[in-house]
Amino acid sequence: MKGKNSPHRFAALLDSEKWSGISIPILSVILSLITASIMLLIMGKNPLIAFLSFLQGSGFVPKASYGGGSGILTDFFQFLSIMAPMLLASLGFIMAFRSGLFNIGISGQMLASGFLATALVGYGHMSSWLAKPLVLLIGIVAGGLLGAFVGFLKYRFNVHEVVSTIMLNYIISYLTGFFIDDRFVDPLTRSMRICSEQARLTWDNVTIGGVYCSIPLGIFVALAVAFAVKFIFDKTVFGFELRAVGSNPICAKYTGIQVGRRIVVAVLALVMAILML
Repeated sequence: MKGKNSPHRFAALLDSEKWSGISIPILSVILSLITASIMLLIMGKNPLIAFLSFLQGSGFVPKASYGGGSGILTDFFQFLSIMAPMLLASLGFIMAFRSGLFNIGISGQMLASGFLATALVGYGHMSSWLAKPLVLLIGIVAGGLLGAFVGFLKYRFNVHEVVSTIMLNYIISYLTGFFIDDRFVDPLTRSMRICSEQARLTWDNVTIGGVYCSIPLGIFVALAVAFAVKFIFDKTVFGFELRAVGSNPICAKYTGIQVGRRIVVAVLALVMAILML
């Protein structure tokens, strides 16, 4: 009898309002590790060595040796600089998904925001105090407008967001590629020229514990936005309306919620995901 109840207890743990916030992420990590291990074994690789290399490269486990001026903190802050845009992208997806939208156009919005911010600010001679906030502002406006456009198509013409965002991803990719090749290409790397240090959203060459680190500003923005998103959904009327629209838009409409406006705002909230940090 005890064995028969175990699956039900496990399912109840995942469905529990009290424990699901912990049990589901832990289960997701475990399943990811198992899947990755199976794929590595199929390729003839040792999963333990692969995971150890990942932890070493991310600054969680020390390496056997480091180059001059670098250390475990150097790798850790580089890991944070990669994690920041991924965290913002996931938060933007959550805002839309909780509102009943499955938006897969985040990559296109990030690309458009990063390209415009770099092209308009990255090659100028502004001070860092002006250039960095302006980069953020351009990213917010560009990505927000694209997100609002997707929401408008959904509300006004009932164009499914998966279709519209896939099409926008291709359009943005080809447009940015054309302008990079025509105006901003680096003749050696054949990619976009590196922007000025003043416009980069990092503090470069900061000495911590005797090693040089590049501290990403985006990680502070991402953490602040994560707490803001949780607060919006848990404590505000606006967050409740978004969840209501996502659960049942017809019922939400009859309760007086402006469904169309909330759909546009939900996708507009992807501005948190399209900052190129």
